Order: sequence, then C-alpha cells, then structure tokens
Amino acid sequence: MQRSIDGRRGFPNLVHRNNSITSEPDDAYNCIGWAADPMDNLRWWSPIQQPQPRVFWPEGVSRGRGIESFVDALKTVGYIECVKADIEDGFEKIAIFEKYGKFTHVARQLRNGKWTSKLGEDEDIQHNKLDSVGGGDYGKPVKFMRRPYGRNNTEDRGGDGDEKKRQIALHVFEKDCIWSP
Repeated sequence: MQRSIDGRRGFPNLVHRNNSITSEPDDAYNCIGWAADPMDNLRWWSPIQQPQPRVFWPEGVSRGRGIESFVDALKTVGYIECVKADIEDGFEKIAIFEKYGKFTHVARQLRNGKWTSKLGEDEDIQHNKLDSVGGGDYGKPVKFMRRPYGRNNTEDRGGDGDEKKRQIALHVFEKDCIWSP
C-alpha cells in the first residue's frame, strides 16, 4: 500500500489522494538540493550562513532570502527562467514558491507531469499538482525555470543514442526562455 500525507499542519491542500511518499525523512538535503541535483549531489542549500559544513550555496550568488537569489542559485545548475509550468517534452521544470516576498519552496516536475517535493527535513513526495503543496506554509508558485533533461540530472543519462534530438531541444530551450548568463 502506498503511503501518503493527509492533513499535515502547514499543508492545507495536501491530502492522501493527491500525493505519495517517495522517501523516508532525510535532513541531509532540502527542496533546493532535490531540484538542483536530484541524484548525484544531494545537499542542503541555504543562503543563510550557518556554522554547519553541510550547508551549500553557490559561490558568487547573493545570500538574500528574496526570490532572485534562489533564481540565480538555480541558474548555476543549468536552469533558466521560463513563463509557465506546463509540461514540455525534453525539459525538466521547477516552480519556485514564495510567501510574503520570501522564498519558501521549490518543486520539480517529473516526466509524467506530476511534481516532486522535498518537505524540509521530512519526506520526498510526489504530488499531482503544484497547488497540492501550495497555500499554507509554502505560499504560491511565482517563478518557473527549466533545463533540458540530461543537464545536472540523471533522468536522461545512460546514452539513448538520440543526441540530435537533444541538440534540437537545447536550441528551442535557448530560443524560448529568458536567457541571462
């Protein structure tokens, strides 16, 4: 039987029929680490300087709590801004949430159109829609970013032999998104 979260404090829209737990609690990484490097280099990302050696933040990126600091941090792993969260073949997308003008969460879209989130130090979950984790503590998604599958993630690794398809996708990616190196 698949486990799910139902009625957890801070998540008014998260009910048993719209999510499933995909990992046990783990304080080694957070939602940003789960979105940035889902398999290779799970870390706890935070712009707040803490005395813990496990906390990571990309060099040269502002350490503010506003959305733009997090957008800039996620650009370091290949994401660029785009307009909407709709599924696009060949692209991995993320949604950045805010509440009261401050970053609260990032969710990553899966190939099947569903979303995955790491809930702080708690579980990873798969959820049907962004608003499943919206409201409550996380507020709402306000920015979307994307990158071609195969950049900083493992979903496309393993050599499917379709390099031309990836090159076309990369061209469309760079043409259709907001590019600011």
